[in-house]
Amino acid sequence: STTNLHMNSASTFDLNEYLISKKTTVEKALDESVVSTTKETDKICESMSYSLMAGGKRIRPVLCIAACEMFGGTELEAMPTAVALEMIHTMSLIHD
Repeated sequence: STTNLHMNSASTFDLNEYLISKKTTVEKALDESVVSTTKETDKICESMSYSLMAGGKRIRPVLCIAACEMFGGTELEAMPTAVALEMIHTMSLIHD
């Protein structure tokens, strides 16, 4: 398919299908984003990963990717911002 947004011939968009299609990639990027590089950061990185990887629909990062794709960008280009949005969202839930 030449479009990133899974459009069919009737020009309909299936949000649920799109969310499902992006969730695995988003979760992989999230998991890879919190890595301890020294023993001093092991515990905080473990805590961050626990909260970040607790699950969810990942609506915010997927919408970020969709917006980027809509304007000609790629999932790869959008992923750092998508991950950051999910991190901010997760932090807001914890610190609420």
